Order: sequence, then structure tokens, then C-alpha cells
Amino acid sequence: MKYLTSFMVATTALFPAAASFADVTPQDVWVQALLAAKISGQTWTTAELEATGDTLIAHDVTIEMPGVSDIITLDGTIPQIIMKQLSDGKVEISIPDVVSYDMSVEGRLNLGVEPTTIKSSMAIDNVMIASGSADDLSFEILPGSITYLTQKQVKKGISIVPEQIITLLGVQGSATQSTSGEEVSSNWAIQVDAVNAVTNGSTSDMTLNTSYKIAPLSLAAEFTTSAAPSDAPLGFLEALEGTGTYTMGNTSFEMTTGSAELMMHIVGETEASTLGVTIAEGALTYAGTSANTEVVLDGSAVPFPQVDFGLESADFSLTMPFLASEKEEAFGLKLALEKLRLPEIFWMILDPSTQMAHDPATLILDVSGDMTMDANLLNPTEILALSEDKLPLFPTNMLLNELFLSIAGATLTGTGEATFVAQDDLIPGTMPLETAAGTLSLTGGTALINTLAQTGLVPPQISVTAKIMLGMFARPGAEPDSYVTDIELGADGTLTANGNAIPF
Repeated sequence: MKYLTSFMVATTALFPAAASFADVTPQDVWVQALLAAKISGQTWTTAELEATGDTLIAHDVTIEMPGVSDIITLDGTIPQIIMKQLSDGKVEISIPDVVSYDMSVEGRLNLGVEPTTIKSSMAIDNVMIASGSADDLSFEILPGSITYLTQKQVKKGISIVPEQIITLLGVQGSATQSTSGEEVSSNWAIQVDAVNAVTNGSTSDMTLNTSYKIAPLSLAAEFTTSAAPSDAPLGFLEALEGTGTYTMGNTSFEMTTGSAELMMHIVGETEASTLGVTIAEGALTYAGTSANTEVVLDGSAVPFPQVDFGLESADFSLTMPFLASEKEEAFGLKLALEKLRLPEIFWMILDPSTQMAHDPATLILDVSGDMTMDANLLNPTEILALSEDKLPLFPTNMLLNELFLSIAGATLTGTGEATFVAQDDLIPGTMPLETAAGTLSLTGGTALINTLAQTGLVPPQISVTAKIMLGMFARPGAEPDSYVTDIELGADGTLTANGNAIPF
């Protein structure tokens, strides 16, 4: 096998006529393919680059990606990439054979990870048409399908890697890749009519079958990065910035799991959802939404005939650094579960006499702050080595921007802030906070306590104790049956509620 050393000479000799009138040539496409691989942390090597007539064929292209993680490597083989010059100055690109790739996980017994290799393959029947110029390529992805297959692996009667078949139907779209100096920018706009996935992780003793379908699905992404990324592990991520968003239509899913004696069956459906990622300055932000989710559980492992619940909407986002840094980095977590409809069996047990408000529950949590990151998050070995002396990541301050919980007619809200002690000064077994302050408000709490006592779920003495605790640590609010508590942790370690010391 030889690295790409002579294809420029060969293609210059064999493509003189085509190059004279073409806006873009197969050589340009191949050079940009190598660049795209490089800036994503991969190395492509071909056994032979064959130029015949108006066609350039890369034979037996091997893919190496050592930087997935310090314990994970990815290797693959593309039997052929065919790049054919068209008469209108464009280039047709096709991959007629099945692409195979292996993801190898090194053994790390101290991490509880045994060595394994996940074998997968991919078949692509789409054809792409490249146009533009050598440094500013556009790709039209013609309609077709893509199929992924992961081979099943069973060890000691346990399916450590389930068989999975994912089929993308009606795939089409566009993409661009532009180079300007040392910067490469790319964007993607892909549409998929339907995604069908089936997973089989069953063994002779245990059943585990899942399936899901998404229709339709789209991807929009735009990224910039360095044309000469660092050779260090994960070095290609240091200069990568951009956003990508999946938009999904109706999604249905089903799972059957358990033994012959105890089986669980889960069926669900979500009307629409999104999943996005933003990468900027060594930090990742994941964000997702979903609308109108319904889930039903039944089977012999469920102690009731059927359990069903629904969620009107869900929003989630997580921002945190993933590369080591000498300075503090921002983090944030947002979670909003709006109108969670609890199962009827829940209310039958909790409130058999229907004295409570059976309104759907809502939970909102929004926290943010700063933290130190002393290790690359995707390097388990580096994290483990650092953990012997200190935590790889540690917060320095945090804000509780919003807390909202509404259930059974009661509502709890809160805000607050805290600073943390320096990690070097942290004493094991002690509170890591240096100072903290917050305000909690409860509405409808007494009514809920009374109802729980009337239903018999809470013994009378417990309900009395709860009311006494409310009187001790909270003051009456502006509304009927409302309470407010200001909690403060001073620099001297004193903890107070509404200015009164808490004796524990």
C-alpha cells in the first residue's frame, strides 16, 4: 500500500482535455476529500489511484481515526470511490461497494471496560454531483438510500453489542466546502424521507428488541475549522466551531425486554423533536426539544395492567467545556418538562378519593456558572490519572436562575447563587460550598399536606410535623397558603433561614 504520492502527476497526464474546460475536476474533488478527512481527525490512504479516460478511481481507501478517544480508534475501508468528469464541467461521485469500519475499544479494567471491536458496514446508493472550483466546491446529493449494519456480539451469554440495522430512505440534499487561507468552512442541508431502525440484543436467556421510525428527518449544519489541525489527540476539535441541528417529524419507538417470566413492553410516539449541537472555543452545547410524547408500558414485569403517561413538551440544553483549559469556563443546564400527565394508576394509589388536583405536572430547572476543566473530557485515561489527586472538573460558582415545580395543586419556585471552595482547600466529607444564598417559595403546600393525610398516605403525626417545619423555616407569603424561605450560608459556615440560625 502506498500513500498518495503520484496521483497529481498521473491525473495531470490523463486529464488534459477535461481540465481545459471543466470548472472542477476529479483531482480537485479528491484533494478536497482528503482535506475533509484531515480536518475531521482522519487519515485516508489509498492502495491505488487509477486515472482512466475521464474517470479517477480511488481503490481500497483505508480510514484511520485514532482521536475518537484515547481508548477508542476507528478504522475503515472504502473499496472504491469513483469520480467521473461530466461534460458540463461537473464531477459525478459514487461509492458502489459496501464500506466497512471497525471501532476498537482498548481494554481498561480499571475503568470496567473490556477490549472489544464493533464491526459495522454502510451501503450508499446516492450519487453526488460536484461543481464550483477547487477551493469552493458545491455538492448536490441525488435521491437515494443509506443502510448501516452493526454486527451482533455475544460474550458469556450477554449481548455486549446488539445487531442494529438503520435504513435512511429518500436521502437527498446539498453541501459545500470552501477553503480560504488556513480556514475551511462547510455546510450541509440534508433531507430524509424516513429513518427505520431495528436492534436485536437478545440472547438465549434474555430478550432485548427495539425499533424506531422517524419521518421525516432533516439535518442543517455549518462549521469552520483549521485546514492544518493539530496532530495531538482530539486536536481537530481545538479549532472546530459551528452548529448542527437535526429536525425530526413523527417518531415512534417500541422496546421489548426481559426474561420469559418477567417481560416489559414499551411503546411510544413523539409528534416532533429537534436535537442540536454547538461547538465554540472548546465548549459543547447540546440542546433538544420534543412535543407531544405518549408512552405506554405493559407486560408481566409491570405490576399493573398498563401504565401510560404523556408529556406535552420537553426542552433540554447542556453547555460545558470538553477541552482542558487554564482559565475558568462557563457551564449551564436547562431542563423544562411541561405538562407531564401522570399515569392514572398513580392517581388511583395517591388519591383514590379524587381530592387532589390531577393537573399535569411541570418541572423547570435552569442553572449556570463557571468551572475549571483540567483534562480533556473525551480522554478517559487522562481523567482517571488526574482523578487520583483531584477532580478533573470542578465548579467555582453557580447560579440557580430558575426552579419551578408544579404537582398536585402545589407549586415550588426558587432562585439562588453559590460559590465553591477552591478544590485544593476541599476537605473530604465536608460541604464544598463557601457561600450560598437562595429563596424558595411554596404555594398550596398546606392543602397538599392535608389531602395526603386525609387519604391515609401520610400519617397524622407526620402531617403535623410537616406543618411545624413550615412554620419554623418559612414565613407567610403574599398569597393564601404560601410560604417563603430565604436560606443563606455565610463565609463563617453559619446557615440561616429567614435570618434565624438553623441548628443542624
